[in-house]
Amino acid sequence: MPRSKRSPILRPLLKLPGQKLDEDLQDFLEDHLLAPMIVLIMIAAMCLVEWAGYLKNSPRNPWIYTWWLLGAAVVIGIHWRRQWREAARLKLGREGERAVAEYLNIRLDADSRVLHGVPLEGGTADHVLICTRGVFVIETKARSLPRRGEPVVHVADTGVWVNGFEPDRDPIAQTLRYVDALNRLLPELAAPKIEAIGIVVFPSYKVVDDRKGNRCIWVLEPKELAYRLDNEPKRLCPDDVVFLTRRLASYIRPKM
Repeated sequence: MPRSKRSPILRPLLKLPGQKLDEDLQDFLEDHLLAPMIVLIMIAAMCLVEWAGYLKNSPRNPWIYTWWLLGAAVVIGIHWRRQWREAARLKLGREGERAVAEYLNIRLDADSRVLHGVPLEGGTADHVLICTRGVFVIETKARSLPRRGEPVVHVADTGVWVNGFEPDRDPIAQTLRYVDALNRLLPELAAPKIEAIGIVVFPSYKVVDDRKGNRCIWVLEPKELAYRLDNEPKRLCPDDVVFLTRRLASYIRPKM
């Protein structure tokens, strides 16, 4: 049977976990790896043509193209070496988001709902969890494990250190921006009076939280999330969870 043009199956789908980083990784590879490779292949082809003519005693000079090829190979090799780290960072972030999304979808209670790649003012939140315990903005910070020693994240009132090094961007400040943006949005969705809570998760890292002041943003290893949520009071009923999820999904769904 032909489907109606208004059929819900034709509506754009919500983002999958890690989809934004997947798209960023694809764009990055095309711009910084594939494009230079195409240039290198073109120069190599020209060089081979010139060498073929040279070996057949044709009046050609391959040395110009040879030096051109060698120079391009050196420049592009240096470029690849620098950009490969960025590609590895994007890939690690994508895998971290997907691992956390799988944990959220499997380990939490059946009344929980998770939206991935939620565009908010100031950026895109990795996950928004809506459950009977409240609304939570979850940011995944995947980091490579150290070759030696235990992977540790130290959290203090002055900042965050991953294996003794301060990240390029403050994950707590970033998550707090998303929380503020979502809290400004929630009243527009006709939601019950509730404020979102921010969570930063570091997969496979031990988190040592030495903060003395207000811990407005949680910093956890993903496996601790279910325990922390169980200790929170119930703020929403299951019907509120479904209603708010639908409203937020409709708000962030791409418009046709």
